[in-house]
Amino acid sequence: MDGYRQRAKHIVDGLGDVSIVDLRPDHLIEYYDSKLSNLSASTITKHHHLIVDCLSDAVKWNLVTRNVGIAVEPPRALKKEMRALSVSETHLFLDTCTTEPWRTIFHTLIWTGIRRGELLGLQWNDLDLDMALMTIRRSLVRLQNGIYVTDEPKTSSGTRSLDLAPSTCLILKQHLAGQEQDVELLGIPSSQANFVFGHPDGTPRTPSTVTQQFRRIASRAGLSGVRLHDLRHTHASLMLQQGTDIKTISTRLGDSSVAFTMDTYAHLLPGMQKAAMEKFEEAFAVTGQNS
Repeated sequence: MDGYRQRAKHIVDGLGDVSIVDLRPDHLIEYYDSKLSNLSASTITKHHHLIVDCLSDAVKWNLVTRNVGIAVEPPRALKKEMRALSVSETHLFLDTCTTEPWRTIFHTLIWTGIRRGELLGLQWNDLDLDMALMTIRRSLVRLQNGIYVTDEPKTSSGTRSLDLAPSTCLILKQHLAGQEQDVELLGIPSSQANFVFGHPDGTPRTPSTVTQQFRRIASRAGLSGVRLHDLRHTHASLMLQQGTDIKTISTRLGDSSVAFTMDTYAHLLPGMQKAAMEKFEEAFAVTGQNS
């Protein structure tokens, strides 16, 4: 509801002087253009949808004869360019990140490819470190009133189990030991410390805090143009470079479909095909059957 009120206020402030019967497509275009300086294209699109819905009701109530909003296209959001870290850049980033729990948080994001909300929704019963397994069952989401809660993944593919690397299991075990010490020192019941990356008092760490910390570390490491979400791309890209098939990567990422994963990382596939062909050729050369 808060988001609705904010959009409505913007619209009234920008178009309130125009009578609904006098409203023309150029009024909407001018309004959208004026908002581009301080609002994202996706937010303006939400304004557009609200305007179209209101005008549709106005047509039903015979207040206007046509919905002028249908004749207007809102600004399109530019697709952000993917930026995956190389192996050397990944080492540089983690070497720059020396404090806990941040090093463990960013290691886990890079080594698993999970989303920020999924990481912050992780609870200790989602991990079996002896079997090297992580199960994604929930994600941390923010309600309109500002309260954070956990919610189930939006799609069936979002619920998944991931194999963990030995290094990830080790660093998570160390993180658990440190968390248990903090809880004991603070006198907090261990049953409250369910979140893997929550605060010692049991409350979840907010997504914005993780993003802000990532930006600080990336800046200190001299890595420009890198977003937190690019750690997910880094995981997928490095797995592709190691020859992992796209279906396995898609399942691991919890993407909605293999086609979506393929479209996201298609630019890496030509090089992968060349490397695969070279390995194929080498296999026959070793056996002396190369013709």
